[in-house]
Amino acid sequence: MSNVPEAPHKLGVADYVIAVLCLFPILGLLVALPALILGLIKIRRGGWLLILMAFLGAGVTVGSCYWAYYQMFEDKDNAIARAQARQVPGQLAGVVQALENFKSEKGHYPADLKELPREVETLDMLASRGKWHDFQRFFYEPLPDGMTYYLFSKGFDNAAFTADDIQPQLSEDLAAHAGWRSSPQSLSSLQSSPIPGTTVAPEPSVAFWRSPSDGMVEAKSTGKLLLYDFSAEWCGPCRRLNDEVFENPAFKAQILEKFVPVHVVDRRREEGRNPQEIEGLQQKYAIRAFPTLIIRAPSGDDFRRQEGYGNADSFITFLDKSANDLRGR
Repeated sequence: MSNVPEAPHKLGVADYVIAVLCLFPILGLLVALPALILGLIKIRRGGWLLILMAFLGAGVTVGSCYWAYYQMFEDKDNAIARAQARQVPGQLAGVVQALENFKSEKGHYPADLKELPREVETLDMLASRGKWHDFQRFFYEPLPDGMTYYLFSKGFDNAAFTADDIQPQLSEDLAAHAGWRSSPQSLSSLQSSPIPGTTVAPEPSVAFWRSPSDGMVEAKSTGKLLLYDFSAEWCGPCRRLNDEVFENPAFKAQILEKFVPVHVVDRRREEGRNPQEIEGLQQKYAIRAFPTLIIRAPSGDDFRRQEGYGNADSFITFLDKSANDLRGR
């Protein structure tokens, strides 16, 4: 008999198969633990390779999952995002059809998309990116005439009535009888095609509004608070705020008693950019949506803000509370 020691067994084919499987995302995470255990058992026969592949495979899976999450919910300019955006117009067309079916059955449009049948897909995945747990519906707003409505995706910025809003792509037949109305792109287009049953809100009175520079001078000389109204001509809620509050004589007198009103109109959609004075104010107060109201004293950095417009009562309440807070300092 030979006294030469027997060579230790090396890893078998099955061991190498397990090692390779560790590199597959998701599957590798499931195989990693068995590979780790097997590697420890066979550590003297090359098991270190299985241990290494187990850890490497877990890293590949975690990295792949994070990449997928980033592509789906964070990065706004990638292939997945563009693919989602291409599907939105067709998805919105389905919602328009559901709204028309609802009106045919009920005689009116729903107050909220939640009233539509559950099988109708109304989630706006583009607006949900970045906060995937807070699934949102498309922007839907019935108009005062009761016969028309706005419906669109807010896009990646999750703000309504902005440049990246995505509109439904309707067939000629559906567009002919649907109550869907395209968001106004400018005041001139709104005046040329008014919403049925409504009138276009007039431009704010020159005697009421001040320019940013004149407003600051007046606020310092009178001791009144500055009221900045950040708006845009194409903004529907801005027009309602103007019509219901700023053009109401009683509210105008109440505002002028305590505030110096400054009208700051965004012109990026119409002209591609804003004047330097307007751009500076928007950056200073981090304006993300319209309308946004800013109230501040002529001296000091403290201010109060409100985004959006609900109704006149809530707006006046905001003015009174902000005035009390800032005056108390």
